[in-house]
Amino acid sequence: MAKSQKRSKRFTTTAAASTQPKPDNESTAEASAKQQVSAQAFVAKGAAGQFSTKQWAMIYVAVFLVVQAVIVFAFVALGGEKREQRKMLSTAEVQFEEERFQESLDTLLEFGEQWPGAFGSREFQWKLGERYYALGQTQEAAEAYLKAVENDPTYWDMRALAGRALYESGQKDEAKSWFEEELEEGNKESDIAHYHLGLYALDEENYVEAFTRFQSISDKEAYQDKLLNARKVLEQKVIKPSEEAAKERLAELAS
Repeated sequence: MAKSQKRSKRFTTTAAASTQPKPDNESTAEASAKQQVSAQAFVAKGAAGQFSTKQWAMIYVAVFLVVQAVIVFAFVALGGEKREQRKMLSTAEVQFEEERFQESLDTLLEFGEQWPGAFGSREFQWKLGERYYALGQTQEAAEAYLKAVENDPTYWDMRALAGRALYESGQKDEAKSWFEEELEEGNKESDIAHYHLGLYALDEENYVEAFTRFQSISDKEAYQDKLLNARKVLEQKVIKPSEEAAKERLAELAS
């Protein structure tokens, strides 16, 4: 009797289990989709309200500090670059003052390699021209001076400096045109232009113009020795050897 009841109970349990509906695949997919939608909705709601006002304020502060750090870093980097530039230019100036012309030129050229934009600066081209001229490289000096003029047509005396370099390299006719252009479009009182045009006139035996040019800069301290030599040439070419006659003739030319 007891065995019969146990068998009956086991049978009833098995039958009950077999009569429960089995979930099909479609029902499972729908349930999964609903759960996913619910999860997304939950995340969306959380994203909108997961931080308090205090927490948002802290985030803003953090972002601000990061931006400031980037700006400071950039500023320091640029500042370091400018310090390096000033150091190199200062070194070039000291070398030039100490008449270490080649070293000064090399420093400037190295500067130009690191910062190519320098070659577009009128001051930089002028500095190159001065170094080339000091080294006796008159053609290179003239080219540098004329590049300075290209960068700034109003740059004071650059045409005259280019003319001086060309004149000393034997290109006197081309030099003359630059001296004249300087007096017309640049520095109308350029000592360099007047002096070299006087020399040019002297070579051409145009003594009146030569005297006039020299006379216009006769009060310039820097040209006294040069003018003394020019005066001697004028005295030999134009007037009698006596000093008194020379003075009279020069006075006539000046009138």
